[in-house]
Amino acid sequence: MMSLSKELPKLQSFVHVSTVYSQCIHNPIEEKFYDPPMDDDKLINLVDSMNEKLLDDITPKLIEPWPNTYVYTKSVAENIVKTQSGLLPIGIFRPGIVISTYREPIRGWVDNLHGPMGIYAAAGKGLIRSHNCDGSVKVCLVPVDLTTNALIVSAWDIANNRRSKDDIPIYNYVCYENPITYKEMTEMTFKYGHLTPTKDAIWYCNFGPTKYRLLHLFYVYLFHLLPAFIMDIGMLCFAKKPRFQKMYNRLHKMLNLCSYFSLIEWKPTNERWIEALKKLNSEDRELFYCDMKDVVWDTYFKTYFLGIRIYLLKDPIYTLPQARKKWERLYWIHQTFKLVIACIFLTITWTMILKLFITCKSA
Repeated sequence: MMSLSKELPKLQSFVHVSTVYSQCIHNPIEEKFYDPPMDDDKLINLVDSMNEKLLDDITPKLIEPWPNTYVYTKSVAENIVKTQSGLLPIGIFRPGIVISTYREPIRGWVDNLHGPMGIYAAAGKGLIRSHNCDGSVKVCLVPVDLTTNALIVSAWDIANNRRSKDDIPIYNYVCYENPITYKEMTEMTFKYGHLTPTKDAIWYCNFGPTKYRLLHLFYVYLFHLLPAFIMDIGMLCFAKKPRFQKMYNRLHKMLNLCSYFSLIEWKPTNERWIEALKKLNSEDRELFYCDMKDVVWDTYFKTYFLGIRIYLLKDPIYTLPQARKKWERLYWIHQTFKLVIACIFLTITWTMILKLFITCKSA
């Protein structure tokens, strides 16, 4: 794309879309270039010279301390952009975690299951109970419609307000001035999500962040893997192909990928972005609405799960009465199940106390 752009004599602006987490091994993350993990030519030659099996085996060691190949290659790509200093009117736009729309084209629209959307879609269906996550950590969320507008603003700023020909501006587009924690996100999602449940739910939603890894694993084995094992045994009994263990393997892989970004609080700076935003007149600020300070999170989350329900789970709004009836049944089944578990636990505890008392009395 950069080679092609050099053939365009009237090109005014070129924006490379990265992510603020491309530099996640640094904290704070400033609006500047960092040393890449590897030179791009060396990386390409290394990948091209290996077979897939060997490459898969060495990838975890190769990308350390980056958590995954996505942010690793984003960091390498930023260094490629750096080499274009003075050759192109180029800049880098680093958004945070891009989520569903806030205002346009319609509220709550989303088209992928990446990151928080996938987690809350699975939680809304009653499939997952726990996410290894620190609820007090401030999460860097940016709605996709505001992000698109901010991308246009950054392109305008590159074209009109570069400090010098060799200047490559970097914009960290984050909610630094209007933070929200993972706990607040979860509470607001399901405060309104309970009003618009999905008819495809298989259990009542009882989901929350779990900070401690061992406790999270306990919940995983008890509430994810054990029920999946029982369900797969039942499917085998009815001569059907088991699928729940495989499904949970995929879900746990997604949860593990997200956990890295939800246990650490990054502090990205965004002075360059704020400077660009201040240059907009009132008409453009409304037309290209992208000021994260103006986002009312409670208003946003009123349609967050509804958007997941309609656009990701493909559950249209006219099924809502049916879904609410099913949700109520699942709620009472869930409460009954908890009562049964509590009675079993109390019975076992009482039996052990009685045996201990009888043993002590006999001695």
